[in-house]
Amino acid sequence: KMLARQGHFAQSDEVVSLIQTQLAAVGINVEVDLMEKSAWMTETIHKRLAYLQGENVTMNYHMGLDAWVSDTLFAGDDLYSLYTTTTDHNWCFYDNPEVDQLIRFSVSMAPYEERVEAALKAQEIMMQDVAMIPLFVQEFLEASSPKYKGHIILPNCYDYFLEAYFEE
Repeated sequence: KMLARQGHFAQSDEVVSLIQTQLAAVGINVEVDLMEKSAWMTETIHKRLAYLQGENVTMNYHMGLDAWVSDTLFAGDDLYSLYTTTTDHNWCFYDNPEVDQLIRFSVSMAPYEERVEAALKAQEIMMQDVAMIPLFVQEFLEASSPKYKGHIILPNCYDYFLEAYFEE
């Protein structure tokens, strides 16, 4: 069973159909539940929060289609949001304390090179663990002009950014 959110991103409905068709061609029959946003959130984020609060939850899906855009352009930021054990967007329920430690270090105030090394090591472990299998990746392009001055990419104020600011 596959969970997908209707109209989640441009051509998401077509992507779901394509994935279903391609998997059927190799003998994997996929039943797709295409949900509107509130139902999708109940099956993903809300269920994850219930799990984190100690509730016994039933997983109804073997795979899901989600969209994610890197807003800070740093792997550690996206790893933190999607794969640390205690975050609500980790709806694939990935749990590895060593990876959590590496990801948290990657978003710390440590020297940049050490943070990049930690993010790379976390990703290597996740690939060995098969934390997820991406079925579809779409490029996200942005453009700018040398005439445009003063643009700064700000963090989303995730917990780790707030902790870092309040420690100083």
